[in-house]
Amino acid sequence: MAETNAGHRMEEVVGYRDGLLPPEARAEFEAHLGGCAACRKDLAAVRGMLGALDAHLRSPHAGLSADEILARMARKEAALRA
Repeated sequence: MAETNAGHRMEEVVGYRDGLLPPEARAEFEAHLGGCAACRKDLAAVRGMLGALDAHLRSPHAGLSADEILARMARKEAALRA
């Protein structure tokens, strides 16, 4: 498992972000965050990346290829012009 800048397992950072850490581990990680800029930075990066992925997976384009997305956009544009 990959480690963060401060040596934490990325699994722990992701688990914290997703609310999956047990209460004691969550409290310990939160206490650590207060004094560790590197972990706060890693957490922000994880939140950004996984947030974007979550948004994509909820989008109407999830699972479509780039060509399919462009074709849908072209059809919508053509319909607006008609």
